[in-house]
Amino acid sequence: MKIIQSVIEEAEEGDKLLITFPDLYSFYTVCSWLNQNFGDFFWILWTDAAVERINHLGKKYDFPKHGEAVLIASEKDCFPLKILEKLKIEEINRLKSFLPENRLILSFGMNFLLFYGIDTSKAIESLIEIDRGILINAVIGKIPEGLAAFHDVQIDIIKSEDSFIAYHNYVAKLTFSMKGGVTIVSDSLEMR
Repeated sequence: MKIIQSVIEEAEEGDKLLITFPDLYSFYTVCSWLNQNFGDFFWILWTDAAVERINHLGKKYDFPKHGEAVLIASEKDCFPLKILEKLKIEEINRLKSFLPENRLILSFGMNFLLFYGIDTSKAIESLIEIDRGILINAVIGKIPEGLAAFHDVQIDIIKSEDSFIAYHNYVAKLTFSMKGGVTIVSDSLEMR
């Protein structure tokens, strides 16, 4: 987790980090570690699918326990979090008014928009406008087209080929960083 920790410690207000994950388990492990070390996130959850995944983590792993959230294109309730607002995709321009300063903001589920037939361009446009907090855009699976270009740092969490059922080995790869040019660095994350 040293790469992720270093990147967040060096990040400044308004920086945008993209972290990709191969599965929900790695997302949970990294985000719960971040939450323990850097405090409760402010959450942006995109669609009912993202809300369902966070509700699932809340029931199964008791994470997240606290935090505030804005839900976008979602009708569901997210029981572990205090919901400040539910926005329709047409109201996305209001998102910025809810965001705190000097705090980690976790955007999760943007890639789920396509499952619902919602174009990601408005969502990407809203993230470009964020200038408060440190934004972590977490994506499980495929990155929506055009999203990576609007981030200062990209870290890819990659599952090792030699993982076993009860033991998972992941590698965190710093794919690029605007502060240090193009860099490839890796860090092993061993999770049980």
